[in-house]
Amino acid sequence: MPELVIHGFYEIALTKYFLKNIKPGDTVIDVGANLGYFTVLAGYLVGSNGKVIAYEAANENCDLIQENISLNYINDRVEIRNRAVYSQNKTISFFETETFKGNGSIKKHDKNYFDFFGSEHIKENMVPAECLDNYVEELPFIKIIKIDIEGGEYHALLGMQKLIENNKVDTIIFEFNQNMLGSDGILLRNLLEKWGDEYSYYFFTLNDEGEEIVVDLDTIYSKPIIPSVGMKKINLESSKVAEISNSNDIEGSISKKDQMAQGILELSETCLEALGFVESQLNNMTSANVELVINDFIFALNKLEQFIREINLGVFSDITKDRFELIQESLNQSLIIVANKDYLGALNLIQKEVIPVYGDWQKTLSELLSLSN
Repeated sequence: MPELVIHGFYEIALTKYFLKNIKPGDTVIDVGANLGYFTVLAGYLVGSNGKVIAYEAANENCDLIQENISLNYINDRVEIRNRAVYSQNKTISFFETETFKGNGSIKKHDKNYFDFFGSEHIKENMVPAECLDNYVEELPFIKIIKIDIEGGEYHALLGMQKLIENNKVDTIIFEFNQNMLGSDGILLRNLLEKWGDEYSYYFFTLNDEGEEIVVDLDTIYSKPIIPSVGMKKINLESSKVAEISNSNDIEGSISKKDQMAQGILELSETCLEALGFVESQLNNMTSANVELVINDFIFALNKLEQFIREINLGVFSDITKDRFELIQESLNQSLIIVANKDYLGALNLIQKEVIPVYGDWQKTLSELLSLSN
């Protein structure tokens, strides 16, 4: 890891992404933990109330990870699993590298590998493997799953289908190496396309500051290697929706009404942030994903309007109807424009007709809530 010696960082972009996005109490899974750099970093960031699960198939590497977490006093939140991550729970072949410890793989190393790394002793071991879907009942939510397993990424992702279906993961970041993926590269693309279409995931790479750069799959597959490819769900159904919809006896108490009003405000802010996301990223997204984003936003608006009416706060409902109808009419029109692949036209419509009206409504809502308190 010469980067670590020279700069004090390893994989600077991903390091900065971790620093910006992992918070105390989060759960992180590090697949292909190597010597434990990102495991230790995540362990510090999640704090004593968080959890880090580190997967590493190479025995010697696991010993070093254990030393590193002990030296950094984070044993209370880090679990090391000495096994591979795969699409099934089974025993598989693992090709362990002796010199370059982080290059072990479930894929047999080919001539291209030896041409680049020179002579290397590789031994084949049979190791236990498991799929991450094993956690679908155990873990309520996973903030980040980081995967760096030298070509085994397709099988690792395939083994978390239930996590994806149940909306248990916020962000997945994996190394993309076409040579190591081999024939799995096509299967991986098909899987990513499916998740993008069915579950509203967008894809991104990282700049040197650890900031997301939204890309499509064509861009990803035009590169032989990308150190960090991310995928994240576009989810406009804020957790506040669930909290509000699970509330009983809406007319019950003033405190509950105040709580719901605050929930509505936070949900409206989430919708406004989502509009900003659509505005900034529309030109970089596929037609299918743009359509999903706008449909999800319409769904969120309908929920928001429903809760405002249920809470029965009078003037809130009065200022809602006309503006919501205008916003929804514009969004439906934008869907027609997107279907004709005129992304710029849809972007212009959202900028001119939706964002100003919604922003003004949200500001009014915020002021009314302040007065009511």
